[in-house]
Amino acid sequence: MLKFGRSGQPHEKLFTLFMNRYIQWYAKKNCLKFGRLCEVDLERVLRVQLGQATVPFSRMEKTFGVPSAQERSLSIIYIDAYGKETSLDVICANKFILKYVYRS
Repeated sequence: MLKFGRSGQPHEKLFTLFMNRYIQWYAKKNCLKFGRLCEVDLERVLRVQLGQATVPFSRMEKTFGVPSAQERSLSIIYIDAYGKETSLDVICANKFILKYVYRS
């Protein structure tokens, strides 16, 4: 999946589901968290929304805002470790993966 962060360019990430409770991935090389395991606790998820309505997506709207990318995009809105609402924003490789990840 293509992950959109708060800064920098979108980048490919491999996400794993750990113990049916955490979505995990490793931080990229040129990041302060380099090599560190990042995770979202599914118990802290507020909602999952389809499309590109969050700030990280709006930063790259000209490049990735095309209809084919929008229909493969989703955001997981959650409360981080500091009590702040934030999002994990991704574009799936295809619609089949999106349907697998997002089951309404």
